[in-house]
Amino acid sequence: MSEVIANQFVSEGTASTDLQIDFPWRARSIEIINDSGTTTLGYKFNDSEDYATLNALEVANPPVKQRQVILNGTGAYRVRAYG
Repeated sequence: MSEVIANQFVSEGTASTDLQIDFPWRARSIEIINDSGTTTLGYKFNDSEDYATLNALEVANPPVKQRQVILNGTGAYRVRAYG
């Protein structure tokens, strides 16, 4: 039986240093989009982790189930979480 996605959460804006985005539930799928055409965007899921890097206009769909994502950068971003 395949997994059913019933909820969607979207956050869009301009990232800043350690911008924490909390989901209303534990997301089964997360999409992180760096909408900036010139700057990099860092992301991580826990304070103790190092940032992973998204280059300009890059998208990540990490295979994690989390309640938050932490962004670091100065450009436009979009985060979509599904649960």
